[in-house]
Amino acid sequence: TSCISKKRAVTTLRKRHRGSASKRNIATVYMSKYTKYVAIDFGTSGCAIALGFAEPDPPGILVYSAWNGVRTGVDVKCPSILLVNPSKEFENFGEEAYKAYSKLSKDDAKKYYYFYRFKMNLYQAPDATMIKAANGKELPAVDVFAMALKFLRDTALGWIKSDDQVKWIVTVPAIWSDAAKEMMRSASNKIGLTRDSTMLVYEPEAAALFSQYDLLRQELTTDYENCYLVVDCGGGTVDIAAHKLIKKGGQNTTITELAPPSGDSCGGFAVNDQFELLLQKIFKISNQNLLQIKEKYSVQWNKIINDNFEKSKFHVDPDKPSSSINIAIPKSICKEIYSLTGKSVEDLLQAFKNKDIEWDDDDDAIVLKYPVLLDLFNPITNKIYLLIKKVLTREDCKSISAVLMVGGFATSNLLYADIKGKLKRDFPNVETYRSSDPTFSVVKGAVLNAQLKTKYLQMKSPSFVTSKLASMSIHSESPSINTDSCEEAMTLPFVVSRKMRYTIGVETSVLFEDGEHNESKKLSQGGETYCTKVFYPLVKANESIHIDAPKKKYLFRPLSEEQSKCDVTIFASEKENVKYIDDMGCQVRAHVEISGLPKYNSDLSREIELCVDFYETECEISAYSVVGNDVKKVTVDYHFQSSKHLPLLSS
Repeated sequence: TSCISKKRAVTTLRKRHRGSASKRNIATVYMSKYTKYVAIDFGTSGCAIALGFAEPDPPGILVYSAWNGVRTGVDVKCPSILLVNPSKEFENFGEEAYKAYSKLSKDDAKKYYYFYRFKMNLYQAPDATMIKAANGKELPAVDVFAMALKFLRDTALGWIKSDDQVKWIVTVPAIWSDAAKEMMRSASNKIGLTRDSTMLVYEPEAAALFSQYDLLRQELTTDYENCYLVVDCGGGTVDIAAHKLIKKGGQNTTITELAPPSGDSCGGFAVNDQFELLLQKIFKISNQNLLQIKEKYSVQWNKIINDNFEKSKFHVDPDKPSSSINIAIPKSICKEIYSLTGKSVEDLLQAFKNKDIEWDDDDDAIVLKYPVLLDLFNPITNKIYLLIKKVLTREDCKSISAVLMVGGFATSNLLYADIKGKLKRDFPNVETYRSSDPTFSVVKGAVLNAQLKTKYLQMKSPSFVTSKLASMSIHSESPSINTDSCEEAMTLPFVVSRKMRYTIGVETSVLFEDGEHNESKKLSQGGETYCTKVFYPLVKANESIHIDAPKKKYLFRPLSEEQSKCDVTIFASEKENVKYIDDMGCQVRAHVEISGLPKYNSDLSREIELCVDFYETECEISAYSVVGNDVKKVTVDYHFQSSKHLPLLSS
């Protein structure tokens, strides 16, 4: 243990240097005069780019549609497919990557790296440093994401023609861990999208902002009221955000979170996985044989699952129960199945004995009728509904009167009808809506999010107040501006408060008290007896964090006079009250190294203040040394560690 708590000094010390250590620095980043806002929606199945200008204007947000130089005339997403050459250099992205890889010979294809659905790696294994390509080869995760982001950034620059005064926005799922967000930030930094010029935005929050405008425009506010649930159904994950719209003076102004965000890996690709399992049963092949096929014929198998089936599944309509879809099976796959089983695909289908699955010999395709399609969707739609139901039954979400579905998977009529029907059955007072633009509500909302945040923080800054005072009449009596009323000036809704999903704290040591502390944690040092492994909370689960709230602070002093640096470990737990860092369910979330501490002076106290900002999408950590009245910022290096799906921050 490298530090001990100094609780008594906290109050005095805060008053002494409140301005230098804890205030949010508004003037540095957000006061820049951005003229363009470019958002990159990096999805599991597809990517999108949107452009907005200085003033928040939802109808004026543009979506890029000329992928790979082909202007389609309609807004489309670019498939999230990356091709890397044998020299480990970028080759292509999107549809062109698929075409280029499919033209390679078998021997050449083995030398390349073909990635698809790779965004899911940051959810499933956020600490992994390597990502496996479809053909089994591996590359560093940060390089893979950097190459994909560079293509998207360069595409955007070719569209807007200039990188002057551009604010970049990259979307991330709200349920991602901090380790996953840290990886995306590292990839962004690698291609020049620095922290100053780039912000990460939560996908459901972005969708909520744009969809709020969408609903207001459709005049659904009477039924929509002011509490709602946004269900962002993407290709990989489903993110759920519970919001309350705060109305002041008859205007819709700000949004606060009713509950921490939630979700799981049950996006549209999960239905594809169900189809893959069905094929494995039909073909009667082992997991090992399936992996062998996917690596040997990665393009062909990807075409079956994530192209043919992916596109066809959106045509499944509950209003047309007699409909069916055809999924073409490439001849190379048919031959491989025959070599493994000694039977043709047609013979295997006949042996499977399901009247709702047939073989079309003319098109070399499997025909799936509506009942079997329903069976493929049901496990996923049920999982999504249970996630929604869990939120709606929370005590703090009882006021929710509407569920809004967004995201590419939400365009599925089968999914929408299933969720709407179950909600009407179990929650008759809750209305279900679907965004008029579910595919692009995230990327458009990301632009809007950055525009509104910039405007809000500009209005809170001293320079804005000064300019307003200067514009007032000299005859005004006692002219003043209350910056706390800035929320009222926001004509479009903006998220100003988030809820924590976990209790976050640090490891510390305090003076040992008999009867209060665990004997096994007793430590004697320097003539004092301490209790080690004590959990010191910075924030608690379900606590609301406002955009203007001061950073959470932890004041301590080094144990040793010789220390020039110290380590602080940050922990997280789902429980609101945690006593020790080794309590059940308490897990390490970040390691912080503080260096550059001033030399010990026996005449002055030597203390350190750790400051953590929990409002931002990314956790921001800073530290200050305090020697007497001298306060200086010191070097902080931190790295997030993540167990599966347990982020340090809820949002």
